[in-house]
Amino acid sequence: MRPSLFENAIKKSHYTDFSKHRNAIWYWICLVFRAKLSHLNLKALPIVEERLPHLYFKHQSTLLTSYETLDPHEIQIKEKEIKHLIAKLNGIVIKPNAVFSFWKNIGHTKSLFLDVTNFASQKIKGTTPAVCQVSNLLYWIALHSPLEILERHRHDYDLYPDDSRHRPFGTGATCIYNLYDLKFENKTDSIFQIFMTYQNGILRGELRSLTLPILKYEVFEERHVIQKNRFNEYIRHNTIYRKTENTKTQKIKIEYITENHALMVYEPPEDNEIIQIKTLEMGDIAL
Repeated sequence: MRPSLFENAIKKSHYTDFSKHRNAIWYWICLVFRAKLSHLNLKALPIVEERLPHLYFKHQSTLLTSYETLDPHEIQIKEKEIKHLIAKLNGIVIKPNAVFSFWKNIGHTKSLFLDVTNFASQKIKGTTPAVCQVSNLLYWIALHSPLEILERHRHDYDLYPDDSRHRPFGTGATCIYNLYDLKFENKTDSIFQIFMTYQNGILRGELRSLTLPILKYEVFEERHVIQKNRFNEYIRHNTIYRKTENTKTQKIKIEYITENHALMVYEPPEDNEIIQIKTLEMGDIAL
């Protein structure tokens, strides 16, 4: 099978060298131990078929971007995985003080990770592109709600140019079984419910609530910069903020959400200013 654009980028990337260092091995061991501890007190949330009355936020994403090429067999696998995932998530109810955990509700299904031949599953066991697509959508939905993010992990790679995006760069969430989870908590007095559907190559997600929404959200990026290191690799950075408006009082709050640093697997557009980095050493991943 021919190597993909992503595989070629990973092979030539100095980012992959960090896994050979002793400190990195202990880092991953600590991550696994922490992930297991964090799951001890969590429970899978109940599923209710009847929908709550009010739509809080909705969004959709396409199965394939214009830059992604999969053969029919791979597309069939990805569709099967997405349908399996949303069957575990459809109708989940998040009551006050309840914590949603992606992996606690999905569980570990070995068949989900057996036969995928593209980028993510070849690099890391325990995840697939379907997992990331669903977790990306869930995180974006949670950002447009009062649900408080407890755990989220950014992607280490920027896979696509912006003309294939409908959200700011860095507003996704990667999930790896027994390692990286996506968690958010309902600290309000209302009840929320997640619904997801997949049809004709479109993944749709919505968050519903028991009470009428009074808050409006806008998620945006600032401090966007692309840096080039001495290995001729491009590193992309930005900071994500959220604007919250109370429709009753008209009060507005702007808050910091997160920052992102990712290795680009494509050449940046010519209209982007590139900053040279001369201080990085081989194996550096913290920028």
